Amino acid sequence: MIPFIYNNSPIPIQNLLISGREYFRHKKRYNSEFYEILDAFNRGNPNEVNITELTSFVKNAAKSPFWKRRFQEYEVNPVSKDIITELQKLPILTRYEVDQHFELLKVPLKEPTSYLATSGTTGKGLVFPQTASMERKQWAVWWRFRQRFGISFGDWMGLFGGRSVVPSNQNKPPYWRYNHPMRQVMFSPLHLNAKTISEYYNKLRNSNLKWIHGYPSQLAFLASLIREKGFPSLPMDYVSIGSESLLPHQIKIIEEVFEIKPIEHYGLKEGVANISLTPCGKYQIDQDFAFVEFIKSDLGANLFKIIGTNYSNHAFPLIRYDTNDIALLDNHGEIISIEGRNDDYITLPNGVKIGRLTMIFLTATFVKEAQFYQKSLNEVEIRIVPASEYKREVHEPIILNATRQRLGYEIDIKIRYYDKIYKPNSGKLKFVISEIR
Repeated sequence: MIPFIYNNSPIPIQNLLISGREYFRHKKRYNSEFYEILDAFNRGNPNEVNITELTSFVKNAAKSPFWKRRFQEYEVNPVSKDIITELQKLPILTRYEVDQHFELLKVPLKEPTSYLATSGTTGKGLVFPQTASMERKQWAVWWRFRQRFGISFGDWMGLFGGRSVVPSNQNKPPYWRYNHPMRQVMFSPLHLNAKTISEYYNKLRNSNLKWIHGYPSQLAFLASLIREKGFPSLPMDYVSIGSESLLPHQIKIIEEVFEIKPIEHYGLKEGVANISLTPCGKYQIDQDFAFVEFIKSDLGANLFKIIGTNYSNHAFPLIRYDTNDIALLDNHGEIISIEGRNDDYITLPNGVKIGRLTMIFLTATFVKEAQFYQKSLNEVEIRIVPASEYKREVHEPIILNATRQRLGYEIDIKIRYYDKIYKPNSGKLKFVISEIR
């Protein structure tokens, strides 16, 4: 859609434009092949790599100049019966290499392809090709996760994502638009604040929505505003989140207001990894969609890099790709939590990197949003959006003491207060911003 035309159209026309665009996306995504893939995923074993598909993928990857050269360099046999052992001869593929050799990574196919954009791990965008079957497989594996918890295709969703569906200069309700093909009420994150929360609350309540989905930072902010205004809780059947790390204090406020614990899955548009929460509370690696490895990091005990191979996308093969994300594993190799990005760490003056800073806000429901910002080795700033019950003389020492316990006393710590923490165009809240390289 052309932004100027959309932003200057009447609201009913905006709803029509959104639904019209999403109709074609829905028709392309949810066709007969999608349901066949979903059925196969539901009948298969998610813990097992599909060796047949992986082998076919590697043979196809050898057609790209980049992988042909790399297979030769590391003596990888693309037709080996033990294809996983062969792939593990390869070094880890970095985002820098993908940027440098983008054209050489692509494989020309007869199958239709489209281009997908991701905001990337460093803020720099990546636009890459994907096959139509890849798109359907990715949505099938996500819907397998949703169906495990009882969500069905007919359920309407309240969506709190990163898309700007309401013009920024609109200063009166409604602060939402309708996507009828996808059965979504799309709420504007840009307009959500203490003055407009009653409009959001009444819309959620009067629409009888039982499922909301979005970034955890937005849903936690929504929940904190509801509680701050003293509105009754809004029981939901499902609260699902994605795209950001889910922090302990966010879980607490979301569960308190919506009376249900949020469910999460980890995935990337690049399709190199997918990890889903199961109803029993454990994380499942969806190896039947992408081949995932965990490589020990230097960031601390039991912290592992998430390395993935997107064997569902033949158009743009990424093999042993460093997602720049970190998983915390127990001694048996089970996932305890997805810890966030590799750069979600503070670097101390002595060079030590400290992570798991989310634990500082484990019970901090007196905070709406929080973010760490490090500009130099000697100083870190904690950005706080306080909740209504926040008392500076009481809660600031609590935050400082908890931070000192993790960062020590060799680094200067400052707390600064904001009405709202800036988010980039993606709408995602980055928990740690570090200028240290």
